[in-house]
Amino acid sequence: MESLIPQKPGRLLSLDVMRGLIMIFLAGESCEVYESLRHLHTGGFFTTVMDQFDHHPWHGLRLWDLIQPAFMTMAGTGMYISYHNKLKKGITWGQNWKHILFRSLELFILGTAVQCFYAGHLVWELWNVLTQLSVTTLIAYLIINRSYQVQIIVSILLLILTEILYRFTHVRGFNQPFTEYRNFGAYMDTVMGVRINPDGWVTINFIPTAAHTIWGCLAGKLLVSEKTPIKR
Repeated sequence: MESLIPQKPGRLLSLDVMRGLIMIFLAGESCEVYESLRHLHTGGFFTTVMDQFDHHPWHGLRLWDLIQPAFMTMAGTGMYISYHNKLKKGITWGQNWKHILFRSLELFILGTAVQCFYAGHLVWELWNVLTQLSVTTLIAYLIINRSYQVQIIVSILLLILTEILYRFTHVRGFNQPFTEYRNFGAYMDTVMGVRINPDGWVTINFIPTAAHTIWGCLAGKLLVSEKTPIKR
């Protein structure tokens, strides 16, 4: 079936489908589709399903909490496939590094600018997807040539580092790891002059979510490998 669908050279259908689904989910949120459906008040199973299209308030896990990690993973996969294609053209890691730096700068500027657009005035907020991706892209690219084992270990260490910072870095007023606005992440936002997010998002989320971008690179590396389709 995949061969019947016209594709540009170098495109990966499964990645394009994943990208499209995420965009559809996000478009539905922007158009308040889920909120409108929730107001039907049908109760029962329907309400349970619609609850999955909203972030759980601080504790717990819902489908919507997986959209941002999926976006970061998808970005990592796309980055590796692009890097792999450039290697085949003779472009080195170092030469591509300049492109990665420029792309990350673009993401950072767009991420901060869009927050100003939403607020209607100049704000300094670094916890949205684009600004987060501008940092996770750099982290993932620095180890993109390393083995599967090294990249997995680095990603796990990033998760452990996050846990240590939250559990054991006790700053007065910000020493409650699992309480909104009173944890280490919120403290770092005050240090950097970033507005405290009402939903509990923090700038240093880029540390654990860098693991998602690294895992995306690993997925891309596997998909372009010479392994048989079944093994991939």
